[in-house]
Amino acid sequence: MRYLRDQRLVQILVLCLGLSLCASMSVAAEESVAVAASLGPTMEKLAEQFSSTTGNRLTLVNGASGKLAAQIEAGAPFTLFLSANEKWARHLESKGLLTDVHPYAESPLVLWWAKESAPTVEMLKESTMKVAIADPAAAPLGELAKEWLIREGMFQVLEQEKRLVIAGDILKTALAVKSGGADLAFVALGTAQELGGGFVRVSSPPARYFGGLVKNTATDVTAEFWRWLRSSEAAPLWEKAGFDPARE
Repeated sequence: MRYLRDQRLVQILVLCLGLSLCASMSVAAEESVAVAASLGPTMEKLAEQFSSTTGNRLTLVNGASGKLAAQIEAGAPFTLFLSANEKWARHLESKGLLTDVHPYAESPLVLWWAKESAPTVEMLKESTMKVAIADPAAAPLGELAKEWLIREGMFQVLEQEKRLVIAGDILKTALAVKSGGADLAFVALGTAQELGGGFVRVSSPPARYFGGLVKNTATDVTAEFWRWLRSSEAAPLWEKAGFDPARE
């Protein structure tokens, strides 16, 4: 079972890397969607469902929300931006680059590791435990994790004891644990469920995901997908993946 889950993680990471490489090479896809890394595996399933219903294919590019926002500012040909928080969506909206901005999902923050048993937050105090979080400057889930650690009086301790591992995005935090570079990681509930292993929720406000259509590049198909993601039809798929559909 553990071998199969490890294989699954490798497949997810390879897929995400492949999609990112395609974006960096400017592969021209009409429906190119910028997706927060914590949504990667879930959005693959949602996009497949949308495609099977409508016949319209989508290209998904995963990454930290802040980095994707910077790419859109630089002119990357995305048609839809799915951020892991409101800040980056509103940032692009204020620049006149994003329209039809709405929340679309929520997810609890969890402490996760690769073992089947659930970890405890007390483990963060153990001097041998290394903890991975996504880059707080670019990844909203990393920012949430940092805020929680600060409230608990643990962030500075982890830094001083050199037990804090900063990864680029949520999938990279999971890879840090799988590769032995860290013992624990803060990820979204949906990510933890997809990867297997054990997790425990922490007392943090949920990540509230916001998105919008990229001005001047969004197509009718993208607009249809954006509406569908926030519809009652898509809600059960979100819930099955460990996310709650967001209310306005």
